[in-house]
Amino acid sequence: MFSVQELIEIAVRIEENGARFYQAAARAAVEIEAELLFAYLADEEERHRETFAALLDGAGSEAHFETYVGEHDAYLVAYADNLVFAESEAAMELAAAGGPAAVSFAMQRELESIQFYQELKKYLPETRHALLETIVAEEKDHYARLANLKKSYR
Repeated sequence: MFSVQELIEIAVRIEENGARFYQAAARAAVEIEAELLFAYLADEEERHRETFAALLDGAGSEAHFETYVGEHDAYLVAYADNLVFAESEAAMELAAAGGPAAVSFAMQRELESIQFYQELKKYLPETRHALLETIVAEEKDHYARLANLKKSYR
């Protein structure tokens, strides 16, 4: 079971990975519409990362038993890197390839982000729900924009 702090740290990492994916996809895009959308989404993911990082300030911290310094942080990074916007060679290859495959991958990741953040809401105080609902609404908008871009490839 993860603490609230750990869940927020995972959210931060998901947004970092998403920003990197979208930056790579923007650089690889051939169509101007795709380049602009991916660049916009990279900025959005960075803004979400900053929002979650600010939430960490109020989340408190817990002591964790570690067999070596940094073990717990390494675990959270590895866990987050395999969730949603995975920091993987395959994901970055898709971003670099661009086109419909990158868009489909991004659409799936946006849906997974929405699910994760809706679950995260259960662990945050009610005073933070509106903030999380705003991020979920923005992720839904990202999905819709990507769906429109995907239609243009047909």
